[in-house]
Amino acid sequence: MKKITSSFALIASALLSACSTPPAVHSHLARFDAPEVANTPFIINYKLGTNKTNVIPRDTGEPIHDEEDLYLGADISLSHGFEFNAEVSPSSPTFGYGLKYQLSGESREEAKPGNVSHAISVAYHASGNGEGNDDQGNHYSQSLTLYDIAWISGYRLTPQWLLYGSLFYQHGNLAVSYNPDDHRSHCQQNCLSGTLYEQTSSNYGLSLSTEYQPFQYVFVTLEGTYLHADWYNRDESELALNAAVTIQFTPEDVLKGLF
Repeated sequence: MKKITSSFALIASALLSACSTPPAVHSHLARFDAPEVANTPFIINYKLGTNKTNVIPRDTGEPIHDEEDLYLGADISLSHGFEFNAEVSPSSPTFGYGLKYQLSGESREEAKPGNVSHAISVAYHASGNGEGNDDQGNHYSQSLTLYDIAWISGYRLTPQWLLYGSLFYQHGNLAVSYNPDDHRSHCQQNCLSGTLYEQTSSNYGLSLSTEYQPFQYVFVTLEGTYLHADWYNRDESELALNAAVTIQFTPEDVLKGLF
């Protein structure tokens, strides 16, 4: 049994090293998640920003590097302190959605200078990072799923200026799979299928953000994030600086747009 297991591990390593694009984990560092939640239902915040990504290849001979990505997000207030959020980074591609609840402090509409707010969020993130093929014509894909929980605290300095930060933990699963059914025309006689490599691991970190409101429905956010990632048995710590512009739509704006 040990010989069979060793042989499979050797074959798997050889196949992965032969891939045209080595599998890699993409840990996204942008968060943009403030603790003050609008109490009015259906206020929508559209966010456009930058998203630095920490890329950790499966092949330890490949260097860990960074990539820049686009961040698209939307928050929808649900009243009573709840808010639904969704985000996508098109290049990776990665998408996520979650729910936030403001535990204490005044709502966004009522917050005054000196307001201290706390919130908790839970989220789900998924990505398919990379596709390729080996020298036998076998095609592979990588999928990554993360469950994210965060504690967020903020302090309002002025009516237009909010300072906030978060502590977060992510736990997830990574799988590299061969899927010849989707690429039958490229696959030769000995097609591989199923999961070739799987790992469960985690990330953790913190973020610090400053949000300024130059106009009534416009917010500008500058954010710094620290992330410690542990994937492919390789620890990596990363610092990132991201920025975003948010455009807010009130329920009246939404109704006017629909009708």
